[in-house]
Amino acid sequence: MALVSADTKIAELLTELHQLIKQTQEERSRSEHNLLNIQKTHERMQTENKTSPYYRTKLRGLYTTAKADAEAECSILRHALDKIAEIKSLLEERRIAARMAGVYNDSDPPRKTMRRGVLMTLLQQSAMTLPLWIGKPGESPPPLCGAIPASSDYVAKQGDKVAARVKAVDGDEQWILAEVVSYNHSTNKYEVDDIDEEGKERHTLSRRRIIPLPQWKANPETDPEALFSKDQLVLALYPQTTCFYRALIHNPPHRPQDDYSVLFEDTSYADGYSPPLNVAQRYVVACKENKKKELNQKLDTLSSLLCLTSKTPEDILDVSVCPSQINNCNDWNDDIIIISSEDKQKRRTAKPKRRKRAQEISLKFRCRLDVHKIPVLSTDPLSKAVAQLSVELNVPPSKILLMRNDAELPVHSTITQLDLGIADIIDCLVITDDKEDKSSCDVITVRLQGKEKGSAKEYSLQKNAPLGSVLSQYTSGLSAAAKRKVKFLFDGLKVTRNQTPLQLDMEDAAMSFGEPTADTTPFFSDEEGEGTDVKREGHSNQPEAESASGVSSKRAVITVVVLFYINLLNYMDRFTVAGVLPDIEKFFNISDGKSGLLQTVFICSYMFLAPVFGYLGDRYNRKLIMCGGISFWSLVTLASSYVAKDHFWALLLTRGLVGVGEASYSTIAPTIIADLFIKEKRTAMLSVFYFAIPVGSGLGYIVGSLVNKEAGDWHWALRVTPALGLLAVFLLICVVQEPKRGAIEARSEHTLHRTSWLADMNALFKNKSFVLSTFGFTAVAFVTGSLALWAPSFLYRAAVFTGERQPCTQPGCGTSDSVVFGIITCVTGVLGVGMGGVVSQHLRKRTPRADPLVCAAGLLLAAPFLYLSIIFAQGSTIATYVFIFFGEMFLSMNWAIVADILLYVVVPTRRSTAEAFQIVVSHLLGDAGSPYLIGVVSDSLKRADSYMWQFRSLQTSLLLCSFVAVVGGAFFLATALFIEKDRHLAENYVPSDDAPIIVPKRGRSTKVSVSSVLI
Repeated sequence: MALVSADTKIAELLTELHQLIKQTQEERSRSEHNLLNIQKTHERMQTENKTSPYYRTKLRGLYTTAKADAEAECSILRHALDKIAEIKSLLEERRIAARMAGVYNDSDPPRKTMRRGVLMTLLQQSAMTLPLWIGKPGESPPPLCGAIPASSDYVAKQGDKVAARVKAVDGDEQWILAEVVSYNHSTNKYEVDDIDEEGKERHTLSRRRIIPLPQWKANPETDPEALFSKDQLVLALYPQTTCFYRALIHNPPHRPQDDYSVLFEDTSYADGYSPPLNVAQRYVVACKENKKKELNQKLDTLSSLLCLTSKTPEDILDVSVCPSQINNCNDWNDDIIIISSEDKQKRRTAKPKRRKRAQEISLKFRCRLDVHKIPVLSTDPLSKAVAQLSVELNVPPSKILLMRNDAELPVHSTITQLDLGIADIIDCLVITDDKEDKSSCDVITVRLQGKEKGSAKEYSLQKNAPLGSVLSQYTSGLSAAAKRKVKFLFDGLKVTRNQTPLQLDMEDAAMSFGEPTADTTPFFSDEEGEGTDVKREGHSNQPEAESASGVSSKRAVITVVVLFYINLLNYMDRFTVAGVLPDIEKFFNISDGKSGLLQTVFICSYMFLAPVFGYLGDRYNRKLIMCGGISFWSLVTLASSYVAKDHFWALLLTRGLVGVGEASYSTIAPTIIADLFIKEKRTAMLSVFYFAIPVGSGLGYIVGSLVNKEAGDWHWALRVTPALGLLAVFLLICVVQEPKRGAIEARSEHTLHRTSWLADMNALFKNKSFVLSTFGFTAVAFVTGSLALWAPSFLYRAAVFTGERQPCTQPGCGTSDSVVFGIITCVTGVLGVGMGGVVSQHLRKRTPRADPLVCAAGLLLAAPFLYLSIIFAQGSTIATYVFIFFGEMFLSMNWAIVADILLYVVVPTRRSTAEAFQIVVSHLLGDAGSPYLIGVVSDSLKRADSYMWQFRSLQTSLLLCSFVAVVGGAFFLATALFIEKDRHLAENYVPSDDAPIIVPKRGRSTKVSVSSVLI
C-alpha cells in the first residue's frame, strides 16, 4: 500500500514539475523580450545621442521590469528544485520500503541507475588531480605510471580504484570501475565494490580479474615510452559511464594535460569503431585478453596446419592442456581445452559484446529538422519509445517508421539487441496515405520572420503560385518608407514577387530571418539560424546574387580592382620623389639630411592623420571619406610641382599635405576588402591589393625618371599622378559600393556595438598578436623606407666610386639607376607578395601559426641578402643587383600577410582604428625617420666632400637595414606564440565591458527529461 501511495505522489509531483518548467520557459521568454527592448533603447540613445528624461525614464522602467521578471523566474526555479528534491526523497523511501517488503529477489534485482551528477564529477576530478611523474634525469618511470603495468606481486590497497571483470545481470562479463575493499592473501582474491551501484554490490574476484589503474600520469614530452602507442588495443572508460570497453588508441597525449583520443569498438558504425572520444590517462589500461580465447585461436591455427598436412582424419591428434601446469585451477581462465577432428568445426571464437546492464538511456529520434529525446530502459523494446514518440508527433504509432543506416529497425527488438546507445541518431519517417500526399504535395507552408523576436508569420501557398501575395501580406503593416527598404532573401539570393516556391525549390516550412530595415532584411533559409550566402543556379529571371555584405560577388571583385588602382597611384606618387632625388638635391642645393626630410614630413603627416581617418572610417561612410581625401591629395601633389628654387620649405609643406589624402585612403581600403571577403578568398584579394605597393613603388621610380629625362625638368614628374587621381575619384563614385561592416562574418551591426575610441585603443593594446605584428611590420617599413629613398642614389654613387660611370652635373644623372631599381622593385614585389600568400595558405593546413612564421622567415632571409648587396656594391654592380633582387623579394612576402593578420585578430568595428594605429607606429618608428636617420648618419661619417666619402658614408649607414630586419623577424616569431588565442577571441567576440551599459545576452534554453536530473 505504501508503494502505491508513493507512486501516486511521485506522479503528482512530476505533473507539478512539468507545469513549473512550462512557467519557467514563459518567464524566460518574457525576460528575453525585455532585455531586447533594453538593448534597442540603449543603442538608440548612443547612436542618436538621445539623453532626454523620457528615454532615461523608459530605460529605468525597462530595467525594473526585467529585474522583476528575473526574480519571478528564480522563484519558479526554486520551487522546481524543491519538487525534484521531494521526488528524490520519495524514490529513496520507496526503494527502502520495497526492500523491506521483499518485493525484490535474486531473479528480479532492483534497477540500477547511473548517478551522473556527483559521481561523474568526482571521477573527472580524480582524473584531473592524478599526479604527474617527474623523475630525475635518466630515471625510468615506475610501474603504474601511464601505460606501465603493475609488477606481478603488486597488491592494490583498500580504497584503490581498479578495473574489475564481473558478471552482469544477463550473465555476460564486463569490465567495470570498482573500489578495492580488501585482499585475502591466503586465497589471492579481492573484494571490490562496483562504484555505480546504489547497494554497493560486492564482488569476490581473483587477481587476474583486476587491473589496477595508473597512479601517475606519464609526461609525453619526457617519457613517451610510458604511454600507449597509436592503434594499440586498450580498455578505456566510456565517457559518462562506469564501464570499460575495448578501444584503439587514436592519438596519444602530446602534452601532460592532454587526454588520450580513443576509438571504441562499436558495430553500429560502418568501420566498427566510434568517432574519436577523449579519455583521461587515469582511465586507460592495458587490454587483458581471455586466455581461453588466446589458446583457442592458437589451437585453431594448429588444427588448420594438421588438416593440411594429414592425409586422413585419423591422423589429426587431440590436443589438451594439463591442468596441473596451470595455477589456480578454479579460476575462470583455467579451463581444459580439447580440440579434435570431430568438434573443431563446432567451436567458434566468441564475439565480444558490449555492456548490457539495464540502464536508462535517452534515444535520439530525428524527424525533419527536430530531434526528440525519448528516455527508455536498455531492456525495453523499441516499440515503447515509438509509443512515446507518437504522442509528441501526434500521429498513430503505426504511421512511424524508424530507420538507421538506411535499414528499417524492428520495433519489437530491445534496445540492447539493436545495440543502440546515447550517441546514435535514429531517423523517423511519418507515413502518410496516398490521398493525403496527393492533396498536400502542391501546398507548402512558408514562414517569414524578421530579426525581431515574435515577428514570425506563416502562410499557406501553392508551389506554383507567385510569392507576391505572401510578401504583400507580411509588409502590410509597414510604412511606405519601410516597405521600400525591405528585401526578401532565400539562400542568400534576392527574391522577387513574381517568383514561385517551385522555381526556388522551397520545402515545407521554409524559415526566414531578418527585419525590414536598411541594414538587415528578411530572407528565406532552409535551416534555422543560418543565412548562408550560397550561389544557386536559378532561372534567367532571378536577380544577381547578393552576399551578406550587401554587395554582389562581381561588384566586390571590381571594387578590389579599383582599390588596387588607387593604391598603385598612392605608391607611385610616394616614390616619384625618390626617382628624381639627385636632381632635387642639385636644384635646391641641399644636403643628404635635408633630402631625407622630404620623405619624413610626408610620413609624419600621413602618420598623425591616420588615427583621425581610422576613427572616422569606423563610424561614417568610407566611400565618401576616400573620395574627399584622394581629391585633396591630387590637388596638393599638382601644387608641389610649381615650387620655385628658393622655396624649399614650400616643397616640404606640400609633401606633408599629400599625407592627408593618402591617410584617408590607406586606413580604410583594407577594411572594405575585409567586409567583402573571408578566409582564403580574403587573403587572395589582399594579396592583389598589396601587389600595388611594390608595383607602384617601381613605377614611381620608372615614371619619375623617364618623365624627368624626356622633359628635362623634374617638376613634370610630379604632374603625372594628379590626373590619374581624379580618374580614381570618378571610379570610386561610380563603381565602388559601401559594404556592411562585419556582415560577411555573420556579425550584424546591431550585435557589434561601436565603442569609444579609448575603449578601442585599450582593447588593441591588450591584443598581443596585433601589437607584436605591428612592431614586426615597423621593421619592414624601416627597411623599405630607407631603400626607397636612398637605393638609387647609393647605386649611382657606387658606379661613380668604382669608375663605371663618370660624375655628372646635368639633370637626369641617376635616371638609369632609378629605372633599374624600379624594375627590380616591381618584379620582386609581385613575386614576394604572391609567394608569401601561396606559402602561407599551404602552411595553414599544418599549423595555425603559419602567417607570422612566414613573415619572420621573409625578414630573416632578407637580412643577409641586403647586407651582401651593400658590401658587394664596391666590387660588382651585377652582384649588387642580384642580392638586392632576393632581399626585396623576401622582404615583400610580408605585405598581404601582415594585413590579413590584423583583419582576423581584430573585430570589424575596430579595424580602421587598428589600421590607423599600425600606420602610426610603423611609420613613426619606421620609414618616417629612417630616411632622415640614414642621411644624418651618412653626413656624420663623411670626412671630406669627395665621391669616395659620399659612397663610403652612405654604404655604412645603410647597414642598419640588415640589423633592423633581424629584429623584425624576432617580433614575428613572438607573434606566433599568441596568434591562435587572439584569433579565437576575435572570431568569438561578444561585446561586454566596452559598452557603458551592459545588456547580457541570454542563452538558449535546453529541454531535458525530468529523469535525467534524478540522480
